[in-house]
Amino acid sequence: MLIVKKTVAMIVALVVAASAFAQKQEQPKPKKAPDAVGDIVFKDGTALPMQRGMMLTDEQRSNVVAVIAFVGDGVVGKKGLVYGLGVERSDYYQTWAAKDSFGATTQFDAIANTTQVKVAAKSAFDPNSGDIDGSDNWDEICKADPNATVKPATNYPVFNYANNYGKRNNLKGELATGWYVPTVTEFTVIYNNMSDIHAAIASMNKEVSLYETALWTSSQCSTDPTKVYAISTTNVSLANKTYLAGGHILVLHTFGKAIEEEPPKPAKKNEKEEKKEVKEEPKPEAPKVEKEPVVQEKPQQDKPQSALIFTAANRPEAKENYSAIDKEVKTLFFKSSDKISDAAKKITASSQTTKQKARALFTWICNNVKFDKENKKESGTVKGVWATGYATSQGYSLLFKQMAKDAGLKADSVSGEIKKSATYKPGDALENHFWNVVYDGKTPIIIDISMTVANGTDYVSEYFDVDPGLFVFSHFTKSAKAQGLDKAVAKKLFEEIPFISLRLENLGVSGKDVVSFYQSHKNAGFPEILSQIKDVADMGVKINKLPMTRTLGSESYVFNFEFPQNVTIQLETPKGNQKLTSGKDLVYAPTANGNVKVTVTKSGKAYTIFNYESKVQ
Repeated sequence: MLIVKKTVAMIVALVVAASAFAQKQEQPKPKKAPDAVGDIVFKDGTALPMQRGMMLTDEQRSNVVAVIAFVGDGVVGKKGLVYGLGVERSDYYQTWAAKDSFGATTQFDAIANTTQVKVAAKSAFDPNSGDIDGSDNWDEICKADPNATVKPATNYPVFNYANNYGKRNNLKGELATGWYVPTVTEFTVIYNNMSDIHAAIASMNKEVSLYETALWTSSQCSTDPTKVYAISTTNVSLANKTYLAGGHILVLHTFGKAIEEEPPKPAKKNEKEEKKEVKEEPKPEAPKVEKEPVVQEKPQQDKPQSALIFTAANRPEAKENYSAIDKEVKTLFFKSSDKISDAAKKITASSQTTKQKARALFTWICNNVKFDKENKKESGTVKGVWATGYATSQGYSLLFKQMAKDAGLKADSVSGEIKKSATYKPGDALENHFWNVVYDGKTPIIIDISMTVANGTDYVSEYFDVDPGLFVFSHFTKSAKAQGLDKAVAKKLFEEIPFISLRLENLGVSGKDVVSFYQSHKNAGFPEILSQIKDVADMGVKINKLPMTRTLGSESYVFNFEFPQNVTIQLETPKGNQKLTSGKDLVYAPTANGNVKVTVTKSGKAYTIFNYESKVQ
């Protein structure tokens, strides 16, 4: 017994000593305000960056109010605002709404979530759809239920807890109000940052955890007015409003204003400089692609030109040669019993840059994970893919994201919709799909592994580091950040614009020019493609000007291609053929109904690449 007591005493002493040592460790410098995930927020509004292994002092612990759970990107949360998770949680057995109350069976459409994928909570809901902001959900309930505020503690316990969170924890000023119950979509974002959040909470000796038996959300099921969504042991489930065993409540609060970089103010000029500027002739400005993507020739008086003439103002940058990386990673093999993190680090060990590491992971997954045509449930999860070697688009996306994170990359799994084929027409059904974006600083690297595998290795160059301006013609996500464009494309425009091959880039077309053109020309279309673009591009053919329409009317249209001397390009029309001269405009005015084709010939090989339908009557 004496030995046991001594052992216990030694353990206690070690724990105390360890705690004291941790508190003496040098902490990171405090911030005036929180701005990053994991930041620990104090009652006075200041913050302390999260540092793993750090322990707060007793005084600091008594003043902690929240941990930053995510930063709004404009899709979930207001852009630039930081969202803090309260470090106090509710007791067990809270209900969302009282039995036989108005809220128990009422459909609150404004707080309904419509898109669910039944997998782990980290990726349970598409963060680009449904109820993405819970800060106004109580207000929406009050609009529908005029008696909501009469007995909120009885009728709406979950919301009552959030509304009184500040008062219950003796918070003052702005922190006294404004706390709310997160939506299931917000919880999805929070779960993606769970590691940093828990590391921050660990420094406080708090028992707040996202690994709970059940956590209430403020999101109602869109098809069942008696149920709402709950996070249960890291899975999403539907729960009856009137009962949830072990239900905890965690609340959110926003901190700070949107972080926007203000453009530098021009320096004031003295009177001499202003007079000098007046006398000088103004210098012509280069055309800005974003605002004026089409640089048109002056129309001839007798031949008015169509507005639907695309002009290539920018050429795509040359892509890096990844042959050495591809060759190396193809020799690597791992067992399902191996750790994913170890595999990711080994695959990227020889790569130096962010793009090279992303390429190494991309190539390895493409060559080692097969596409699951049967769409099995396990093929959509990281564990399932790693165990079976088969994946759906979601499985590919989640595995890549996990491996990228293990390799030290900042990557997102992006969910959205795609056009099923090149024959897409407005009104055709879209298909749910997943892909990835890796961020190299602010530059997005767009990757679609499942499309690469499904179409064959010939498409490796197309679906890695995709031009965002071309990608958006076949892939759509509501996330402006994931689109990677200067001006995001709306869903309506995506449905109206045609399917465009990513291989248009091989013909010297920049996606930036193309997407700007279609944003300015809502009635534009695209000609039918009759041959492989790659074959024509290999001849050294580049597009300078091209009518962006499927049908040629009675106006005049300009064609202009750049090509070497050993290549011949001609316009085949119902009235005869016209040869093009490299770099010079061919102004064509349709005079008869029929087909107008762009034909490319080299060494006896002829390709009809673009086909238009001429309708002049």
